[in-house]
Amino acid sequence: EREYSFMSTLGKRTVDDIDVKGKRVLMVGDRNDDMRGAADCGLDAAGVLYGYGSREELEPFHPVLLAESCTDLTDRLLAARV
Repeated sequence: EREYSFMSTLGKRTVDDIDVKGKRVLMVGDRNDDMRGAADCGLDAAGVLYGYGSREELEPFHPVLLAESCTDLTDRLLAARV
């Protein structure tokens, strides 16, 4: 059986604790554990390059976006609002 990371376990508990069905949910993170946690929970992920992780660390997880700064993240999320 696959061992889940802390972020996967935390994400699963959070998703279980709140009703996210039919809602848009995006996990934002700066490390591969964050991206893996989102994938394990069936959530889209946004990678942020202003934290500890690098583009090379995050790209293999195919995040819906990679943001260079808080402003970049905010602008891109607001532009994507429907």
